[in-house]
Amino acid sequence: MGDGMKGIYPFHPSTLSVFQRKWQALPQYQQTRGTLAMLAQWIAWAYRDGFTTARREPLITLGSPPLHDLGFRSTILGQLGESRLVAAIEADIAGEHSHARALDADTKGPLRDIHRRVGTAILFESSGGQTDRVAHLPELRFALGEPEVDTKSVDNAALALESTRILQELLCNACKYTPPRGTITLSVEFLDKNQCIFRVINTGVTIPSEEQEKVFNKFYRIPQQDRWQHGGTGLGLALVKGMVEQLQ
Repeated sequence: MGDGMKGIYPFHPSTLSVFQRKWQALPQYQQTRGTLAMLAQWIAWAYRDGFTTARREPLITLGSPPLHDLGFRSTILGQLGESRLVAAIEADIAGEHSHARALDADTKGPLRDIHRRVGTAILFESSGGQTDRVAHLPELRFALGEPEVDTKSVDNAALALESTRILQELLCNACKYTPPRGTITLSVEFLDKNQCIFRVINTGVTIPSEEQEKVFNKFYRIPQQDRWQHGGTGLGLALVKGMVEQLQ
């Protein structure tokens, strides 16, 4: 009976529930037609991938969507209503030189691609939501937990993704707004064995006091401060804020 149910109902419960729990609040989300189209593409890729790689999930989880496929990615972004997420998906999860792929270089067996899977689940869980647009560890544990994948492995992957990404974003932002011959200082203060404070300080552009809270909002940028026209998505500091809040 159990195997028969898996054959006709291949999705993990959290994969389907995320659309009701989080995505339903999105104005562009098409609850029936859009979801069915997305799930059909997802199933096709899951079975194709299962037969061509060494690892196959017993159920289709939030860690398995084929974000590397441009067609599927376009469908996802259409449902989210945020085409500007392309750069973040490419840099963090699905790109050839993405952060998750670098961390997954030595993973194998049940933990193969664990960072990519966790990063993808974070994307799905942190999108939408009536009041909470953050992916919490209990949600990630339930979404990705399997008999051979313990919750500690999920926690460690999330921590690796987020702590490294926090520093990466802060340093990247500092480099972008530091003039030639300016300085960037990274310091670490250890409070105890479980807590530390990272500080990134740079010379150059000063953010006006009235703008300092706004820079942590998604897609918010201060064009007049971008003297060297580096551009960007406006997602970096918003991601940093969300990841720090999750780790607390």
